[in-house]
Amino acid sequence: MITIDQLRALNGKPHYMGLGVVKYPFRKNQSYHFYSDKAKVLVEDIHEHRFSFTSNVIKGKLKNYIYDICGANPASTLRVERGECAPDVKRDIIASNINLIELCTFVTEPGQEYHIHYTTLHRIECLTTKVITLLNKELPFAQTTPRFITDTANPSVCAFSEPKPTKECWEIIEYTLSDK
Repeated sequence: MITIDQLRALNGKPHYMGLGVVKYPFRKNQSYHFYSDKAKVLVEDIHEHRFSFTSNVIKGKLKNYIYDICGANPASTLRVERGECAPDVKRDIIASNINLIELCTFVTEPGQEYHIHYTTLHRIECLTTKVITLLNKELPFAQTTPRFITDTANPSVCAFSEPKPTKECWEIIEYTLSDK
């Protein structure tokens, strides 16, 4: 297990993201992710990434849900948007009234890793109060903007809409590393 001093020596800068995580990027393609009950979840949109990645679980248990779009459903309030995940950014609506299906789920525990292709629609759920992962992005990024599944009946906020100061991010990281 990495220590707080070893993390600080990597010279990265942590930042909070409203998916309930403090990210600590320390190389262009690597970052630690610290999920805990101290990092509030603002949004849980199903999404894809600009890049494919491998995630290694260091601590805790993480459940992935994998989805696909299977046609349309006139009664559905779900839609596909493409664009940046940033405050006050308008995303393009790609499709409305989509029929979203859950393809599978899987649980990853400490010492295990999983790979997500950049076109995979997914979301995660922490099964323990503290989860730490090491994420390795494949470079170069495969696309400039990812897709998000949003629900028009339950509008979501941007994951970056409530930033936390760096000092608070370090406190969350230290808490997540602890066994308390």
